[in-house]
Amino acid sequence: MNLKEQLINAFTEYNNCLEDICLPAFEVIDDQQNLPCRLLLTNGEFGQFQIKNPRKHCLQFLKIDNCILFTQDGAKCDFAVFNADELIFVELKKIEANTASSHKKRKIKRNDAYTQLENTLKIFQSKNIDLSGYKLFVIASVLDYNPPVTKMPAATTKSQNAKVRFEEYNAILLTGQIYEFT
Repeated sequence: MNLKEQLINAFTEYNNCLEDICLPAFEVIDDQQNLPCRLLLTNGEFGQFQIKNPRKHCLQFLKIDNCILFTQDGAKCDFAVFNADELIFVELKKIEANTASSHKKRKIKRNDAYTQLENTLKIFQSKNIDLSGYKLFVIASVLDYNPPVTKMPAATTKSQNAKVRFEEYNAILLTGQIYEFT
């Protein structure tokens, strides 16, 4: 059974949560409280996360938070995108402009994202959804709308531990606001 069929069987609340998209690029934004994230398909609109699809694979876009999973399900990521070979789970976090931006705030947001990503993987496992046939990535996307930091911290033991944390799910942890399907 393919992933789309597994999702349909596992989640009763799935209507309008799974969309086909065959564009070379699109963006995702999570800007409405208590609603799922949404696709931005028109030029000129900027989201929080960009998907590049240069080979124009037909991708599946799965809204997770406030669509297939809700508050009672605990912490979960915002969305997933997949094709026949690759699957990404993404948690979007943002630090609004004109707020006190600090390394500590980004670190807290990133750690929250890790927890939400891991809990989503646990929920999928508990529903016996088989992800083993996919090149699996989890992405913590923290978008800081404040002026850029001039000095980026070196990789720390904690960031390395976070990567190891996802290895038990055969997932590779990434950070950033862009993913390109191969």
